[in-house]
Amino acid sequence: MEGQKRIEDIIPWINKDLLKESKKANDFKKIIPALVNKGIDNLDLSMFSSDVKLSIIDELGQEYLRRGNLKDATKCFMITETKDGLKSIGAEYERLSQFGNAVDTYHLADDKDNLFRLGNKCYSDLNLADAIKAFRLINNTDGLRKIGDLCMEKAKWDFALEVFIAIDDKKKLIELGERCIEDKQYTISLGAFSQADDKLMLNKLGDACLKDSLLNAAIQAYTLAGNTMMVEFIKENF
Repeated sequence: MEGQKRIEDIIPWINKDLLKESKKANDFKKIIPALVNKGIDNLDLSMFSSDVKLSIIDELGQEYLRRGNLKDATKCFMITETKDGLKSIGAEYERLSQFGNAVDTYHLADDKDNLFRLGNKCYSDLNLADAIKAFRLINNTDGLRKIGDLCMEKAKWDFALEVFIAIDDKKKLIELGERCIEDKQYTISLGAFSQADDKLMLNKLGDACLKDSLLNAAIQAYTLAGNTMMVEFIKENF
């Protein structure tokens, strides 16, 4: 295959007897160090049986993990469906404080317990983006609502919008939209009111935007509210 190297090309000294021995007895660990530097994407293991090939890839994954090459380790464990290996990678990302990557890897491992734990840790550390991601992946409405309330307290309007849309909390969306009108964060208000499908509040937003001479924003709000009269009024007079 073009762009890939066969084991015989990578290890010139290897012979057919060794390959046969590897195929029959799974005695492949001796060739792992020579393979690992080539990268999983550049190897051709087609000469091996399916079981032996998966065993080699799993060993490669373990070696990449030991060397800190988490990207290639993840590729290997995804191929072999080694969930314990993926969990180990997630733990290593945590150790490196790469919490977003940890969340993604625990998700690949279908590790809901660690996603719940890490979501709570990120929440406690005010790492709201990764907390939201973790709780969304396990559909934890209570966790998301807790984050949403914190976002309202901290005026983290964009995160609050993401959360309340995710849990489809129209009451909170309207509350968020009103708070953002007061804070002149009209884009967030537009998203909140439109998601809640509250035409009365969209009209209120349009009035606020018009008062601040934000004509395009006012037109957007009035359009979503179905207020064609105000849309025509702005277009004809401004």
